[in-house]
Amino acid sequence: MKKIYKLCSFLLVFVMLFVMASCGNSVSGSMSITPKRVSVNVDVTINDSKSVAGKISCTIYELKDSAEELVYSKEVSLNSANQGSVEFTTLNVNTSYKVYLYANYNSKKHVLDVQTTKTTNSGTVDEPILITNYDEFLNVSKDNEAYYSLQNDIDCGENEINAFFDSTTTFKGGFDGNGHTISNFTIPSQTKQYSGLFGQNDGTIKNVTFKDVTISSSRSSAYIGVVCGKNCGEISNVTIDNAKLDVKATGTGLQYVGALVGVNGDKALVSDCKAINTTITANMKNKSFIGGLIGSNDEPSIKKYVPEVLKSSFTGTMNITFNSTYSVDILSYVGGLVGYNSCLIEDSFS
Repeated sequence: MKKIYKLCSFLLVFVMLFVMASCGNSVSGSMSITPKRVSVNVDVTINDSKSVAGKISCTIYELKDSAEELVYSKEVSLNSANQGSVEFTTLNVNTSYKVYLYANYNSKKHVLDVQTTKTTNSGTVDEPILITNYDEFLNVSKDNEAYYSLQNDIDCGENEINAFFDSTTTFKGGFDGNGHTISNFTIPSQTKQYSGLFGQNDGTIKNVTFKDVTISSSRSSAYIGVVCGKNCGEISNVTIDNAKLDVKATGTGLQYVGALVGVNGDKALVSDCKAINTTITANMKNKSFIGGLIGSNDEPSIKKYVPEVLKSSFTGTMNITFNSTYSVDILSYVGGLVGYNSCLIEDSFS
């Protein structure tokens, strides 16, 4: 009996220790969710003073007819205060989602919090996304189909800004500067072909000044302009003030260079735009299209989509050199307003 008693006592102590250990490793946590047009930001707080034996993660599901369709998961990195955040991007507009907060401990995945949310319907022509500071300006890169409205001048503090979009994800929304100025930034040499804030524009950009801008490019082939490398949309009432473009061709690819736009393509319209106090320095190795405002206002692939340049101008300096050590045809086009033109230009000068 004594042996049985001792055995029972031992088992009881073991069970109590196991329960205490399990309780000691338990974790609780909560989420604070901020939905946007095509993204959801999740701030996480873990209410546990001990380190978690495993990872903290969030998973988002799209709600479709009451069913949950997995979108993707993200691990949460916690700071010393046991707080962290994740952002789910490339979501659908005006759509319901469910977000789970998980913790892995005791070899199991535990649900700490569950919340439903819905992305907003902002970013339309009638309800544009308001931009009031530098970080909000950078967020333009997260949604290529939204409409934006600049509410005040923004000094970018000499920061580098990579092209928001490119040829595979073109800008199709709208950007209205409301007469304000975005200044003091650099666009570095891009890994992708388009060097310019909006990469390739298929939307509308208007009523804004870009001031004290530097663009550097060292590529074999590039489309280069402060607003965009290639424009197939509408750009109106945009001023480039005190821009410096420094372009060095590293190979024998084509170069399209302009203070505003590298090339004006299908359906493109540039009106009431100007570049002032601007310097373009280019060292070319092959056929190039270099203009003070636009590198090339080119023949469209479909005749009815003729690009146009109206009431626009360039005043500044252009320093163009050609390195002919390559045995290639270096026939190039250089102009004060437009390097090469096969379409319509009216009421414009340089």
